[in-house]
Amino acid sequence: MKGYVTASSVDERTKQCSVTKHTKYGTFSSTVQCAEEDEFSEWDGYRFAEYQCDLKALHEKIKMMNQRIVGIKHVESILLDLNISGEQLKAIDDFCRSVQHQIYEDKKTFKLMESKYLDFVEKVQQARKDFQENHSSKE
Repeated sequence: MKGYVTASSVDERTKQCSVTKHTKYGTFSSTVQCAEEDEFSEWDGYRFAEYQCDLKALHEKIKMMNQRIVGIKHVESILLDLNISGEQLKAIDDFCRSVQHQIYEDKKTFKLMESKYLDFVEKVQQARKDFQENHSSKE
């Protein structure tokens, strides 16, 4: 999700990493527990927390798009009450279908991201371990 991290921190005592990310859908925060294996695990924690912020932002986007559909349907009903039809109504209907399609795609993306989170965690942790093994074997 596009946006920027506005704050990040690690609690050295509890080994929890926190990230706050601002997107056009709002500002979202997440905290994750870091592994205590080494000093680099906090960087992984930042990545995991940002991933969770992205999930929250996408969820908020879907909610906003659903609200947009309600507004479009309201405008459509007003036009029908005023006996306005034709091109204006068709344009609103086309826009509504476009928004509904975007919601459908965003929901698919959300479910995929949600289901792949643990795979993402495992992949990041394995990449770090591989890097450490390769780096330590060269010394």
